[in-house]
Amino acid sequence: MSPKRSSLKKFIILTFLLSALIPLIIISLYSFIMIRNQILREASMRLHSNLEIASLLLELKKEEVIIICRNIASDEYVKQMIKLGLTEYLKARLHQLTLETMKEENYFYYILDNNGKVLSSSNNEILIKFIDDYLTYLERGNEAVAIEHINNKNIFQNDKEDNFVILAGIPIFSFMDVSIEKDSEKHNKILGFIFSGYIFNANDPLIKKISLKTSSEVKLKFRNSIHTKEEKISKTDQMKEFKKVVLVERENLVGYLPLMNISRECIGFLKLVLPRGMVLEVGKKIILNFIIYFIFTFIVAIILGLIFLRQIISPINFLVKGVEEIGKGNLSSKINIKRDDEIGILAEAINNMTFQLHSNLNEIIKSKQQLEIYSNKLSETISRLEKANKVKDTFLSTVSHELKTPLTTILGYVSLLLKEIMGKLNEEQKEAISNIEKKGKFLKALIGDLLDISKIDAGKLELNKTKFKVEKELNSIREIFNESINEKKLNVSVEVDKNLEVFADRERFSQIMINIIGNAVKFTPKNGFINITAYETESSTCIVIKDSGIGISADQKELIFERFYQVANKDNREYGGTGLGLSIAKDLTELHCGKITVESEIGKGSKFIVEFPKIDIN
Repeated sequence: MSPKRSSLKKFIILTFLLSALIPLIIISLYSFIMIRNQILREASMRLHSNLEIASLLLELKKEEVIIICRNIASDEYVKQMIKLGLTEYLKARLHQLTLETMKEENYFYYILDNNGKVLSSSNNEILIKFIDDYLTYLERGNEAVAIEHINNKNIFQNDKEDNFVILAGIPIFSFMDVSIEKDSEKHNKILGFIFSGYIFNANDPLIKKISLKTSSEVKLKFRNSIHTKEEKISKTDQMKEFKKVVLVERENLVGYLPLMNISRECIGFLKLVLPRGMVLEVGKKIILNFIIYFIFTFIVAIILGLIFLRQIISPINFLVKGVEEIGKGNLSSKINIKRDDEIGILAEAINNMTFQLHSNLNEIIKSKQQLEIYSNKLSETISRLEKANKVKDTFLSTVSHELKTPLTTILGYVSLLLKEIMGKLNEEQKEAISNIEKKGKFLKALIGDLLDISKIDAGKLELNKTKFKVEKELNSIREIFNESINEKKLNVSVEVDKNLEVFADRERFSQIMINIIGNAVKFTPKNGFINITAYETESSTCIVIKDSGIGISADQKELIFERFYQVANKDNREYGGTGLGLSIAKDLTELHCGKITVESEIGKGSKFIVEFPKIDIN
């Protein structure tokens, strides 16, 4: 390593000498005029750089606009709403996706179906006349983004400037993977198109930002040619080739950045102006400071370089040796430099870092060992739980099936006894056998619920969906509870349009309604009411069961759908039940891709709303 250290010493000496000599050589070789011309060239380069900055800021804004399109186009919910034609839900979803961006009035979006019909937009007052040109690109599956000119100068209040728009468009595909072959089973169709735009003019924050970043006066011009004393650059093939132009106009340096539309035609320019007088004035100050700085640098460099050279090179050598040892993995080594300056602080920091690394390494090794132990234990626990869950499911299914057959036989004999086919019964015998029948039916229902839970958990419950009349089905279910309704003197009404239909599995629909209406009958006190209504929305059919029962507290609304959960109430023993009815109703509704919502207050009754989709989402 010694040759490299010697080279470093020579390099430092040479750097100090050259930093002092070069400025004097430059000043002696070049005159003020040549330096001034150099400054003008530097200003021209600066203006070119400013044009690049302006172009980059415009490209960043284009990328921001097209990212908005991509976020919307990749949203599965948006695709589903386009397929279903649900424009209201679509508009709400688009508002949610663009909530932060669309706070600025400059932004807007349009979403079209695959026929070019506008499904939703954020600003209907902006007439986008360029969409047809963009659709020729988008229908091929490409993305498109460009800058267009808007004739209307009154888009922003009290603003008469020419308005431009950064307009981006993206096709919305059925699937995210656009590489899917057209002749495959999953044909990746174009569902529609999303357009997003950003409107700006000379007073826009984007133009002000460009002005601030480039320290130039920025203007927007709507024209397709540049006129100078020497030439005219017009809307020709030449205009399509250049990216930026720097010219001298009236003693000013002026840069032009052409704005291209989707057809790659120049529709205007972003004009950056750097006054020449300011350039020359700055040049004079630069020359004076240039001379003073380098003379001072030469003197100071010679003096300080010789004084501090020894102080810098020697401790650096110690630092290099110490770091090499640490690099070899020797974390117990130390750098022995006793100084109070920055080099001493650096050496101490390296020593502390090495000690901390050594300590952390030991801790990591210990933590890794403990983590492996915990990981093994966790794996064993998970395995045991999975086995226990499988045993539980098997047990429920087996026991339920084994109990159901003899219980059906028992209920059959009980029914024969009650009909006195096998002999006359006295009142006490009838009452006892009626209790046996009642408890047997309860047990049979419980076994049925357990079987349903087992099928749902195993994913073996199949639905046979059809369309049928809601009113007829609800009236049939009401008749099931006639005995309890009459006993409690409840006012139960079914107010449903006779022609209203629901798309569901009839048997499971009845099971859901029986569970919910049965709860309403059970928890509604004597002389109360139960009102059953139904209505439909654009996407679903809703059944509403409202009662004047005991109500449910806010903290129990979600818990009531858990299995075996019963509402905490001093009268629970009076109502009884297994706590499975609402849980099964919720599971069956979700199998239909629907949902159940609850509105309730203690002492004011409850309202259950069950929604069934009109179409088979699965």
